[in-house]
Formats: sequence, C-alpha cells, structure tokens
Amino acid sequence: MTSEAYFVEKMKRIPVETSKEVKQCIRANEIATRDQLIAALADEVYFKNKCLKDLELQHHETTLSLHKFMLENEKLHQAYTQVVQITHKLYREDMDAKQRLEGMKMQMHAVEKLRGLEEFIAQIQMHEMKEMLKEKIDEIDYIQSVNQSLIIKERKINDELQEARKEFIDGMSDIQSPSSIGIKRMGELDEAPFKVASKRRCAAEDSDCKAAKLCLDWQEEIRKPGWHPFKIISTGDEENKIMEEYA
Repeated sequence: MTSEAYFVEKMKRIPVETSKEVKQCIRANEIATRDQLIAALADEVYFKNKCLKDLELQHHETTLSLHKFMLENEKLHQAYTQVVQITHKLYREDMDAKQRLEGMKMQMHAVEKLRGLEEFIAQIQMHEMKEMLKEKIDEIDYIQSVNQSLIIKERKINDELQEARKEFIDGMSDIQSPSSIGIKRMGELDEAPFKVASKRRCAAEDSDCKAAKLCLDWQEEIRKPGWHPFKIISTGDEENKIMEEYA
C-alpha cells in the first residue's frame, strides 16, 4: 500500500470533529505552502527582473561601448585615410624634390662644364693676349731700341755737323783767300783743306775719313740753290763781305 492510500484510510478512521481540524490544518498547510511558493516565485521573478535589468544595463553599456568603438573606429579610419593621403602627398613631393634635385644636378653639371669651357677659353684668350702683349712689348722694345739708336745716331750726326761747322769756320779763318778752297771740277770741292783742318782736330788715323765726310757734306751743302758762304753788307760807300755761319 502506498503512503497516499494509507493516509486516506487513516483519515476514514478519524472522527468527524477531528476530521475538520485536520482539514483546517491541511488547508493552513496548503495556504502556507502556497504562500511560500508565491514568495519563492516572487523572489524568482524579482531575481529574474533584476537579472533582466542587469542584462539591459549591460546591453545598454555594450551598445554605448559599441557606438563609442564605432565612432573611434570611424575616427581611426578617417585618420588612417588622412595618413594615407599625407603619405601619398609626401611621396609625390619627395619624388618631385628628387626630380628637381636631379634636374639641378644636371644643370650644375652643365654649368660646371660650361664654366670649365669658359675657363679653358679664357685661358686660351689669356695666353693669346699674353703672347700678343709680349709681341707688342718686344715690338715696342725694338722700336724704342731703334728709336734710341736713331736718336744716338742723330745726336752723333748733329755733333759731327756742329764739329764740321766749327772746323769749317776755323779752316776758313785760317785760309787767307777764298781761292784756297779750290774747285777741281765744276761743283766739286778740293778735299785738301778739309784734310788740313781734320788733322788739327782728329787723330791721324781718323783724319782722312773725317776730311772725306766733311768734304762730302759740304759738297751737298753748296749744291743747294740758296747757299753762299759770304754775304755783302753795304755801309755807306763801302761794301764788306761777311762769312755766313751755317748751323
């Protein structure tokens, strides 16, 4: 026999008054059990509601975190895009700078070549100018040397002419008569008086050459149309012959 059947059988044996008390007791137990069950269910509902609120709060926090993460991810994506754009820009600028630098290097190389060519041309021109200057200096030195020689020769000739003039004047003073200078042929002077005058002034070995030179110089002088060794000056009734001095 089961316990339930045993309980029912025992209840049949209980008197009626006792049965009412038992029923009341059972009812009270049922009510207490129900209240406990309700309280347990209420606690369970409260716990589940609390868990649900916690889950909702966690969901809200998770949603906020996810939204924040998405915003940060968007910012990171924008920053990454900007970094990529800046990187590309820097790369292009770097390539442009490299190209400009390469162009500048080529220009500098060309300028250096041109400068070297200009320096080479300048050196050639300088060398040519130096050679020309040297030639001009040599030419000037030669001209100055020739000029100096001509000046010396001119001075020597002038000195010789002055000496010849003095010797001629002295010789003419020593001669008593103009006929002492003889004419060998028409227009030709006699060299003897010049030899006499030269022997007085010069050494024996140079006197003949000196006399010949003086004779030739005066030979040329007397051939001039306006030349005459004497001029006539009238003083009253008398006419005097005065010897001209020729420089």
